[in-house]
Amino acid sequence: MPPIGDNIRGPPGARNCHGDMTLSPATVAGLEKRRERMLEIKLERALEPAQMKEQPCGICGADFEPEAVIAQLVTAYEYIPTCDVCLDHLARRAREEAIRADWNDVYRRYIDAVAKYPEPVFPSLEALKEVEARDPHWNEISEMTKV
Repeated sequence: MPPIGDNIRGPPGARNCHGDMTLSPATVAGLEKRRERMLEIKLERALEPAQMKEQPCGICGADFEPEAVIAQLVTAYEYIPTCDVCLDHLARRAREEAIRADWNDVYRRYIDAVAKYPEPVFPSLEALKEVEARDPHWNEISEMTKV
């Protein structure tokens, strides 16, 4: 994004309170902040093997089988699994184009976590249900899924 100043232009036809086409420093700062948080990806361990079944990627739509560590695109209402090809692409773009988002770091953490956690937290849905019976609020279970 260009530096803050009079040379920054809004969308065609946009005018600020002075009637000209420039964006205020506050508007530019808001756009910068929004740009940094446009995409959020969370890493979490799969709870049980069924979470590792084939499913579509939340970014590219291609079907893939997640590893025992799942990279999830965070939206306002849900977490959507994201394939390692998209994570690698984001990391490469961040390295090559000096994008502010630290996708390279996310990708490195993902690769390390996949190596560290090759299996889901529980070997089966039944094992998960046993722990869930002892921990109905998922306090213990939530800690187990952290990467």
